[in-house]
Amino acid sequence: MLDREGAEPHLRRRTTFDRGAWIAAASIVALHAALLARFAVDWPLHDDFTQIVAIPGYLVQLPTLREKIALFTHLALEHRAATIRVAGWIASLAPGGMNFVALIALGNALALGAGIVAVVAYPRAYRGGAALLAALFLTSGTHYAAQFHATGALQHFGVAFYALASLFSLSRQRRILAALFAVAAVFTSGSGLLVLPCAAVMTWLSGRTREAVLWAVAAGVIMAVHFLGYEGPASRAGLASLIEDPLRALAFLLAALGCIGAALPASLVVGAGIVLAWFVWLVSGAWRRVPPFVIAAALFFALALGAIAAGRASLGIDAVLLSRYRIGSALLVLLTAAAGACVLDAMRFRWVERATIAGAAVLYGIAFSVVSTSLVDLHVMQRMLRDHFAADDSGHYEGYQQAFGDFTLRRAREIGAYDGARNADPPGAIVEATAIQGPRARLLHASVFAGTRVFSVFGVVEGGHREAWVWLRGDDRMFRGSLKTLRYPGHRFGTQTAFHATLATAGVPPGRYQVGFSDDGNAGIAWTGQDVEVR
Repeated sequence: MLDREGAEPHLRRRTTFDRGAWIAAASIVALHAALLARFAVDWPLHDDFTQIVAIPGYLVQLPTLREKIALFTHLALEHRAATIRVAGWIASLAPGGMNFVALIALGNALALGAGIVAVVAYPRAYRGGAALLAALFLTSGTHYAAQFHATGALQHFGVAFYALASLFSLSRQRRILAALFAVAAVFTSGSGLLVLPCAAVMTWLSGRTREAVLWAVAAGVIMAVHFLGYEGPASRAGLASLIEDPLRALAFLLAALGCIGAALPASLVVGAGIVLAWFVWLVSGAWRRVPPFVIAAALFFALALGAIAAGRASLGIDAVLLSRYRIGSALLVLLTAAAGACVLDAMRFRWVERATIAGAAVLYGIAFSVVSTSLVDLHVMQRMLRDHFAADDSGHYEGYQQAFGDFTLRRAREIGAYDGARNADPPGAIVEATAIQGPRARLLHASVFAGTRVFSVFGVVEGGHREAWVWLRGDDRMFRGSLKTLRYPGHRFGTQTAFHATLATAGVPPGRYQVGFSDDGNAGIAWTGQDVEVR
């Protein structure tokens, strides 16, 4: 009776905590969905052009089925990103063509799917806290470079989900499903290959020796075939430099394992904590109480992050800490905590659980504050580029020549795969105006993009403003156009406002004009060293 009465308050506290944790997790996911809906833009970014937009056009030109399949599966660096190309192609068949907001949402759903699989790995009594931890880690703004990038989300979030789903299915002896998810992982990212040896480890730990041998053989064969025709970058250093400096190699490994910490000191602490926990459990024999699925899944992310550390070490520590790799570190922390739930007694794990959730909440808050600038910048820039292309049938593309970007977008439009002008705002008007006097706008950054019939601007002014204007100054006349503005949420450097617009040059006499900016808080014009030539 005493034990029962003593246990009841603890159970009530645990139930209250679990309910609060589930509600908090759902709220965080809902907030993330709202941010995606607000800031994601239906416009390709970086390798979206080659991995998604260009694919339907190439398929139309290829005469045979064999060539079409080869297009989906060919190497791009060390990856065979067939699942990304297939997703883009399927999206292109929808009415109106592919929508990058939908593809971004799909990629983020895969991240949440990976979190769900990780949460299921916890004992049932701890899943409320695990769900909150997963929500904090997997929706954190620290992943923004993949969260708002279709190819990044479909690849890095995708391979994490496919690998976990494969190992989880295999742990439930759903062998065909496990094989299908393993194939998806392999044909999403080069790191997906590592799911095969991890599957061998898991089946061996489960006492299924024959299956373990089959998975090991499959791993060797598929890895060999995967890299046929691969040529690594000539500038990439080999592993010799790491072998010669073991302390540097260890630092890179720990930083990669803990890169969910974003900054180097935090990443090293998180990485060291992960290694220490598993080392203690290995030496003490406590690892035997951890389910084989948790061990194999944690091993997958540890190997993948280790490979990233080794492959990118020559580029410096910042290349190891890139945002797109942090999904693996987040899931490794979740799986390490799941192992702790199986190894530690209830009292000790409760402290570990609360401390981990508190740390994740701090990282979540810091990431939101730090990333808000990049998030608004990306949103504003993407809208400007889309409006520019829609108005001029020609655009500007980071990392690609203008001729390639224009051709790819025009061809996608012609075959109905993607219309880059969809949902674009029409260009604004430029009107003649008289110069104004007074304090100048505190301009922090401005970029000007030339066009044939339009020009576009993007920049940042200090302060919170509802209105901003761009000015053109010629030899004897001045013109002004209105800009769209968006204030940075919770900016850590004080209040700042981003602006952008695409403006038509109709009515402006030919000539070269100096560009300046003003806002509603300052009467004067901040002139830049940038010009616009009107033909």
